[in-house]
Amino acid sequence: MSVDLFEEHSAIVQAGEEFLAAITRTPRIQMDELSRMRVKLSSLVRRHRLTEEEFIFGPLTREGGFRKLPHLEPFVQDLMREKARYSEHVRKWTLAAIQADWDGYVLAVEDLLRGLKRVIHTEESSLYQLVLALAASQQDRAGRP
Repeated sequence: MSVDLFEEHSAIVQAGEEFLAAITRTPRIQMDELSRMRVKLSSLVRRHRLTEEEFIFGPLTREGGFRKLPHLEPFVQDLMREKARYSEHVRKWTLAAIQADWDGYVLAVEDLLRGLKRVIHTEESSLYQLVLALAASQQDRAGRP
């Protein structure tokens, strides 16, 4: 489980960095290639959200973990803000908007990628470790006579 989540993060960051490199190169990336890269990145993010829901957020919610671990609330709020920001980014930056303000789009992608990396770092260093420790603790209790 944990390996898949970390690998998904790595794939998302790599795709994001490749995307940023593609939109900053000269000559400019063709719009059809840009569209394919956007779809690839959004597919990776969407698949990862489903994995996190299944293995992290779903179990924590069902077990009342978020109520038992109130110190996670700031992180969860930050994550929700980043998800909303990503959704707004996708709505705002249509192909026409990108063509009309290429430099603005590059700046927006750079900012979004920084936010993504920050959330990933927090998830991996805090949330995932906590969930893994809780799972190990539950396994230890289940294995006792």
